[in-house]
Amino acid sequence: MTYRVLIRKTPYEPKPRSGRPRVTDIHSDRRIQRMASSQKMAVREITGASQLQISKNTVHKRIMESAPHGHVIQLDFREVFHLEESPTCEYDWLEIRNGPHGYSPLIKKFCGHEFPPMLTSKDQFLWLKFSSDDSIEYEGFKAIFKFLPIKSKTLFLFLKSHCIVVDATVINTLFR
Repeated sequence: MTYRVLIRKTPYEPKPRSGRPRVTDIHSDRRIQRMASSQKMAVREITGASQLQISKNTVHKRIMESAPHGHVIQLDFREVFHLEESPTCEYDWLEIRNGPHGYSPLIKKFCGHEFPPMLTSKDQFLWLKFSSDDSIEYEGFKAIFKFLPIKSKTLFLFLKSHCIVVDATVINTLFR
């Protein structure tokens, strides 16, 4: 499953009439429809500051992405990554954590204009927090989420005269 997420902070974007986030479903783009049906994935695009909870010019947005069971999430940044730069990422930043919560292990906090590397979660969850202050405005970022099946790992257990073959994903499921 692929999600294309574009978050921008500009004063020129209109507010949605309903007060809900503006989600553009890409059913009118035939090229994307063909790609999605051939790869059996759903594609949707989220754009604009209407996705963000805005208080004056300050933006704070949390996204918890969840892949189906037995999948991991691959996060790929494309086309634009332009946030306010500072040595400690104190003004505008994107924080990514490996898990479903704000206290899950931190992968990294990103700011500036250098594209983050492609990231893959350790399990089926990724937690992102985008924060921006009210001073200088930049373009934001665009990221694509892909859900990838976990590659099966086979374990061989040798017990005296027996060899037991076990699928690691089964063990992972049993001990969750």
